[in-house]
Amino acid sequence: MWCDVFHRSGVDGCVNITEPGNFTLSSEVGEFYLNIRHGYIVPFQNASEVKGSARGLANTTADLEKMEVDFLVLPQCDDFECKARGDYYNDDGDVNVTNWINQYEITFNQNVVLTPDTFTMYFNTIVAAGWGAIDRNDCLGGVSIYNAKHMGLTGNWTIEVLYDDGHRTTTDEGMYDPITDRLLIDVRE
Repeated sequence: MWCDVFHRSGVDGCVNITEPGNFTLSSEVGEFYLNIRHGYIVPFQNASEVKGSARGLANTTADLEKMEVDFLVLPQCDDFECKARGDYYNDDGDVNVTNWINQYEITFNQNVVLTPDTFTMYFNTIVAAGWGAIDRNDCLGGVSIYNAKHMGLTGNWTIEVLYDDGHRTTTDEGMYDPITDRLLIDVRE
């Protein structure tokens, strides 16, 4: 399964591909396609939402470093579980020194048999820069889970975020969007 990241096709934005083949897509000037494959988690920042430059849009990496990172999730599901994984690297965009990065392995798991109304996302720190967050790119902004209706992730959700240092926050910002078939979670502090 592949889903259109920008939801231009609404609930028809996901395509389940079971055999090799071709798709005919429009290729007008200014059109482009970006898809996420099932089983993966990818980082995402919408530069048009970053207020960094005179025009109000992000024009540089420095502008993007002021903004939290969202993660797009399209789990691969079978009769028992839905899961996805991804890797995320963040550095300061300037200093080229070994291990001056934060590296995370991210996993999504949902047991659709035993606990269908619960899922877990885990951000495991693989490499730590030593001084904590490098910039706002080390902060979680939100999560979008694609093909959510198929996984029973509809309605409004209370989200609990557990941090490595033991503190936790709770938000009611988990909401199903039936137009794009995504569970949208915003955890910005």
